[in-house]
Amino acid sequence: CERPMRIAYSGRPGAITEPTAVEVRFRGQGETTLVEVTHREADAALGEHWSSRVKIFTTAWEHVLDAFSAAVDQEETP
Repeated sequence: CERPMRIAYSGRPGAITEPTAVEVRFRGQGETTLVEVTHREADAALGEHWSSRVKIFTTAWEHVLDAFSAAVDQEETP
């Protein structure tokens, strides 16, 4: 069984009434894994408000990915 390389989903973060689209890709890089997150406006159609939401989403994803990285590091520690 191969490891998954991609996860994609839609969701309604915060007070958004229509879903945004998220794609997370995993790429092996030697002993590590690069995680790339693409978060698109999709059906949310926020127009001029999208750029301000991107700042919020970026900060949130940084926290999520840092937490995942810390969890993996903790599991690898004997």
